[in-house]
Amino acid sequence: MIIAVSDIKHALLFSAKLTKDPSLELQIRANNFVVVVNPTDKELSMTPSDELASFGKGNFKMVKKDEEQPAQSYQFCLKTEEDLVVVNGVVTTVGRAVIAQRKQKPDAQVRYHKCNVDDTNPEKMTFEQTHRVVFVCGEAPTETSKANIASKLTVEKWAQAKSGRILWHCKWGQTGLSPVKPAVFPVGNFKLKKDECLIVHGSMS
Repeated sequence: MIIAVSDIKHALLFSAKLTKDPSLELQIRANNFVVVVNPTDKELSMTPSDELASFGKGNFKMVKKDEEQPAQSYQFCLKTEEDLVVVNGVVTTVGRAVIAQRKQKPDAQVRYHKCNVDDTNPEKMTFEQTHRVVFVCGEAPTETSKANIASKLTVEKWAQAKSGRILWHCKWGQTGLSPVKPAVFPVGNFKLKKDECLIVHGSMS
């Protein structure tokens, strides 16, 4: 939902510019209210491949099958060929990424998963986790930037966002398509005029 900045009633807690000037700004406000604001005189836009926020420093952890997932962590878990990942800075489906890579390397796999290809349709795939791997966010830093502002809100809240979603940055290596880091991306394209904002999470009340 796009609203006027003047309609926002929640107190500002944290903010970060998303690009070089002129730039949109991500704001985290009271009551877990998150918006992308256009404070400039120009109409600005974003695409689904433009990162909104990152979680800052953290560590990967292998979690046992019966072990509880650590707090403020996000799991690298893919289910079907339609699941989205970010490869070379572009949002794509994991199916497209695997098919493209297998043209060069027929045995290409997704790390920590077993890939099952449909016998009747090679573009249909399911993935089974072989290991539970999570990214555990570090302590939220005092100084806020686009690189760490996502850590100011819980992973669970970001997962519930209406206009944003957590996706994995991934890269191809010798062991397959590997997770690099999770980050928050827009659900779709959007444009904001001067003093307009997009509600990413939360409600006006």
